[in-house]
Amino acid sequence: MTMPLPSAWTTPAPSPMCAYGSETAWSDLTPTTLSPLGSGGGGGFSTAWPVPSFQAGLQNAPTGRSVPDVALDGDPQTGFSIYSGGGWHVFGGTSVGAPLWAGLSALANGKRAAAGLGPVGFLNPILYQIGASAAYVADFHDVTTGTNLYYPARTGYDNASGLGTFIGDALLNTLTVGLTPAPAGTVAGTVT
Repeated sequence: MTMPLPSAWTTPAPSPMCAYGSETAWSDLTPTTLSPLGSGGGGGFSTAWPVPSFQAGLQNAPTGRSVPDVALDGDPQTGFSIYSGGGWHVFGGTSVGAPLWAGLSALANGKRAAAGLGPVGFLNPILYQIGASAAYVADFHDVTTGTNLYYPARTGYDNASGLGTFIGDALLNTLTVGLTPAPAGTVAGTVT
């Protein structure tokens, strides 16, 4: 005997496909008690970590690691619909973007395994290789307008939106076909 799924587990009817419009780096200049300057996406340069080899070719990079690497919708007003606490709610920010990027990586690894290939490995060097190649315009939406309150979005990599937001099917295909896995790395240091 099969039991029907609880209504909370059923998925809503799919929405019609929408054409991509545009994106802008997130900043809200409305002062709050937590942030008198307003709020926005993160980004900038590290004073603790040097520029990694995969970022060596970035324009205007000072002596520190640049962030972010990539972006997804960070504004909690226009983010992603997630079923939580008995209803649908819109969430944004790293708490949503990081799991979506992890999901894309898991899909790529699953497709690579099905094709007899090894896992994609450490993604950052691969993403920056894509960012410097002809595949960039097919695999990413380059966010070129707005600021994160400190850094402007511009063509290519920037400290407001990184390489931009992924185009799911295209980037998944690039990560699945013809890539060799990134070499294993070593992490060393002292934890205090």
